Amino acid sequence: MSTYIDGCSYTVGQSPECRPHMWWQSFPEPKTMLAYAAKSNDLIMRDFLQHYRMMDSSERVIIFWSHSERHITSIGNGDRPDWTKNLSPSDYPQNAHKTFNKYFENTLEYMLMVQELCKAKNIEYYFMCNDHYIKLERYRKTLKNDWTLLLDFKRIFNWPAPTVKLLDVSQEIFNSHDYFLAEWVATSLVQQFGKALTEATGEDHIHRDRKHLNIAGLEAFRIMFEAWFEDSNKDLTYYINTLDNKSSKYFTEMEPHLINVTTDIHWIEYNIAEFADKVLSGDTKKNVDFIYEQ
Repeated sequence: MSTYIDGCSYTVGQSPECRPHMWWQSFPEPKTMLAYAAKSNDLIMRDFLQHYRMMDSSERVIIFWSHSERHITSIGNGDRPDWTKNLSPSDYPQNAHKTFNKYFENTLEYMLMVQELCKAKNIEYYFMCNDHYIKLERYRKTLKNDWTLLLDFKRIFNWPAPTVKLLDVSQEIFNSHDYFLAEWVATSLVQQFGKALTEATGEDHIHRDRKHLNIAGLEAFRIMFEAWFEDSNKDLTYYINTLDNKSSKYFTEMEPHLINVTTDIHWIEYNIAEFADKVLSGDTKKNVDFIYEQ
């Protein structure tokens, strides 16, 4: 059986030395690797459709869906589209959650399309999502008819997931750009996993760029993914339940991610360090009637 693999740098690896330790390395050849750094979900979907006509039941599909805010913003001036221009969270205006939902909806639609197309040809498929389940919970509140229930969650490694205790802030702060960036860090699958394992083992599992996993983190993530691949009951929730209380808080609370924020490397954390200091010191005005604990 061949394996079709796609995603962003969390799939292909952020540097050559990391690639031998990625979560897909244990799958035997042949493998079709379409992932590359900063790849957006619309490009993942586009590539899947191009390959789908050649697929049959002898192939499995594994996609680690990227951050939904990455999306195509230009098709270029020539005959070939420019697929490289993606917006990042730092480009978002105020009320960024509402803006994000528009692109998150696209991701959900892509997931459902890949699911149904794979089922039509009896192709095995498996998903991981770097966007947290809390994003889905929030999006569902905007729907009259919840079509997302059509997704087969047994095929998604980290959905559903334990609830995340968000910061107790006013709606104005919640809608702000800075809060969006802080939540982005605190709910990213790779950030949560790396920081939780660092706490649990006393050994750093975050790469020096502070955005990806280092080799120790990648090996641990690979073992966790392989266990789920063999037994769908051993999903992210199962793994979180094996951690001690302090370590598991990186999966279930936002606040631990905002303590001692590293500002020397990670591009997102440049933006949130000052915001984190204000929120955690109580300098921001809170509204007790507006508590976001999804």
